[in-house]
Amino acid sequence: MAQEGPARGLWRRNPFYVRLNAGGLLVFALASLVTGAALELGGLPGSIVPSAGIAAPTVVIALLALRIGGWTLILAAVWAVLIFLLTFLFLPTGFSHVSSFWDFAAALTTTAAVLAASIGGVAAFVQRRRGTVRQTAATAERRSVVGATAVVVGLLVLSGALHIASLETVGADDKAGAIAVGMKDTRFHPTEVVVQAGQPATLVVKNDDLVVHTFVVEELGIDEVIIGGSEKLIAIAASSPGSFAYVCEFFGHEEMKGTIVVQAAPQ
Repeated sequence: MAQEGPARGLWRRNPFYVRLNAGGLLVFALASLVTGAALELGGLPGSIVPSAGIAAPTVVIALLALRIGGWTLILAAVWAVLIFLLTFLFLPTGFSHVSSFWDFAAALTTTAAVLAASIGGVAAFVQRRRGTVRQTAATAERRSVVGATAVVVGLLVLSGALHIASLETVGADDKAGAIAVGMKDTRFHPTEVVVQAGQPATLVVKNDDLVVHTFVVEELGIDEVIIGGSEKLIAIAASSPGSFAYVCEFFGHEEMKGTIVVQAAPQ
């Protein structure tokens, strides 16, 4: 019989709830790195740095839980809760936009992994204190893990399909004469648009980021959601001169702002 490698042996000799705890942390670390790399490749420089900064200690704590157990299981559970708190303000955007794959996938995998790590860490510590440690999962526990994993994978597939189905494009005829506004690197390009009062004007707003953005001009009653890779034609109706701010209202996108300058029509 072939010998087990060190990593596989370390994994298999640990009790079920320790593996659940460490597995949740490792899944979160992997998801964090994949998201950071995707955003980096998608044109958002520096995204991989904070992702790696969270993933690295997460992997270390997971390995400590597998190798040492004991108090490190509580450390792992506490770390999982801290991760959840650090990412909590980003989760509503992801869960409320299932058709934006990267936002939804990040929110779903983070929540599922943190729950698994928290439950596993606390349960493993309690079992060890009571002397009721079980090496293998009960049938109900195993089915719960398999079922939860299947639900998560199914929802990710659904989100990807909805993202593709929800992509919008603007035809060449509609683009003619329209003003192009891009969303890239969590910024608007340009940050100032000039139109004439009382004259019809249209914007073609395209989201070149992976994540979802909004284009909101509160004073003009404009509130559009644009998923990554999608574009929309937006009409501007301003009867009098003035300046109107356009922003993305999602948490973490506070730098996304610009101004529509409405000039008086020439006499």
